[in-house]
Amino acid sequence: MHPTTHFLLLPLLLMMATGAEPLREIDNWTRQPESCERRALLLHLRHEDVRVRSAALDLLELITGKDFGLDPWLASAEVPQPVQQELEAWACAEEVAGDPAVAPEASQVVATVALLRTADPDTQRRVCLRYAPWRAALSAALQKEIATQSQLPEKERDNLRSSLYRLQLQQAIPAEVGHVVPMLVSHARNDMLTGLEALREAGHDALPVVMSFVGATDGLVREVAVDVLLQIGGAQAYKILMPQLMAETDRNILQIALRRSPDCKPYVAIVGFLNHCALSSDEDVAVAALEALGDMEYDTDDREVLQLATAKEALSAADFVALLSNPSWRVRATALQALRSSAPFVPSVRDKDLQAAIIHALREDADDTVRANAMSVLHKRKLVASYMQELTDYAVRTPSATPYVVYMYCQQKTELPPALLDA
Repeated sequence: MHPTTHFLLLPLLLMMATGAEPLREIDNWTRQPESCERRALLLHLRHEDVRVRSAALDLLELITGKDFGLDPWLASAEVPQPVQQELEAWACAEEVAGDPAVAPEASQVVATVALLRTADPDTQRRVCLRYAPWRAALSAALQKEIATQSQLPEKERDNLRSSLYRLQLQQAIPAEVGHVVPMLVSHARNDMLTGLEALREAGHDALPVVMSFVGATDGLVREVAVDVLLQIGGAQAYKILMPQLMAETDRNILQIALRRSPDCKPYVAIVGFLNHCALSSDEDVAVAALEALGDMEYDTDDREVLQLATAKEALSAADFVALLSNPSWRVRATALQALRSSAPFVPSVRDKDLQAAIIHALREDADDTVRANAMSVLHKRKLVASYMQELTDYAVRTPSATPYVVYMYCQQKTELPPALLDA
């Protein structure tokens, strides 16, 4: 090889040697973008080796999803000043949040909110991690900005929402938050539904996030949001939603809330809502409420539950008399099913008018299920001894009920009447 060739290759070989280590570092960051050191990446963007500059630019665009208008073929001194300034701002963006070990001053919080308006997802992640010990301050500022700045461009509003959700969820679902938050901020229904479903196991930290979807204009999104909120929030969520639930007219929302209610304790948080729905003119809502009342289990030592026996909003015996004359057989049947319970939020069947309504259902109702449930109420609430003749007449008219009535006679240790023997 000619000596001149050696002389020409030497700078190239030296450049390749000096670029090897930065390329390895960039490759490692590409595999784990969250570990990227921004100041170091900025230096690589200014490296003398075009290969390093190109690899650094690829990583920058991967992290930010943004085109900075940087040409990797330009030497550092040739890059336009506005591009240089934008890169410098990106490299030090997270520093606006300050030292995570020190509570941020009000001015820092304001500056951070301004930064997050246009921040890329990686900047949002880094800032939210820095604010983890002080998330209440930044959360409040973000919520205020979203609520008061009605003219915000959609992209900036989405950025603020994304930052807020990340801040509220990063401790509850650290591994999934980067995947879930973009779905929650998406304007596509399926994405929002998927994001909400992912929060079912997130615990109470997710309540503020889910609550922000309860007023969605999309009915299906509202339904899922209410269901997830009540599942993870229990009694606390019912208390938060109570004003809305008491005024709700969407039967799907009401049925979701009613279906969740038997799992919610203390029942004092929801009994008013259940009783309100039990008297609804909507058959499906009334049935769901009465089924929930009948499904509730209670502890006789639970003083808070026992107080419900005299709660002003509790259903009265007169309310159940009205329910037993409802045109819908389903309402009548589920009202009787609820009366089987001796829980304090169900009225006493010692009321004479209520007993008369139960007996009328046993004797006269046209529906088999209603008559069978009336018989069951007399048995469960220990009224059999007072209405042996009525039960006998029912068994004679309904042969399938005969074994049950015979069993009741045996429990009462009473001799079987001839009518039952003949049946």
